Amino acid sequence: MGNMQCPAEDAAHLASVARDICPFPNYNPSPFFSNMLSINSSLHLRNHYTAVQSSLTPKQLDDFTQGLKTTFGKEGNVTLGGVGVVALSLAVLFDTLARQVRGEWVSDSGPIPGLFVKDLRGYYPPQVYTVSEYLRLVPHIANNPTRMRDESER
Repeated sequence: MGNMQCPAEDAAHLASVARDICPFPNYNPSPFFSNMLSINSSLHLRNHYTAVQSSLTPKQLDDFTQGLKTTFGKEGNVTLGGVGVVALSLAVLFDTLARQVRGEWVSDSGPIPGLFVKDLRGYYPPQVYTVSEYLRLVPHIANNPTRMRDESER
């Protein structure tokens, strides 16, 4: 076949047509998703944590910190906490706790808001539900290598 060039507009149009007729996942993840799974995930997680903290009032920050202690214990250490899927799941946890301490309703099931994009028909791909469930679970099992392995293989 060789090495063929395709103009960006044509490639975008072809991708759009393909998504209309086939159940391909969206290959344009949110920057948040991309950043947390990048080589600089630890830096992005630290920046996200700082941004979440600075968005809270002092009382909300106390409640947020208590929520983290409830999840991770008094010391709050997470094995490989700034790397890959663990970083992404921690960022999701930070956002969830922040919403809760602000008094917002937060679902504990279904797709994670703002992280996944619906298809053109307005539905999430089926794997989004599995990924969301896994990301919600990871902060609670991240310090248990055996459980992490088992859940990742499931």
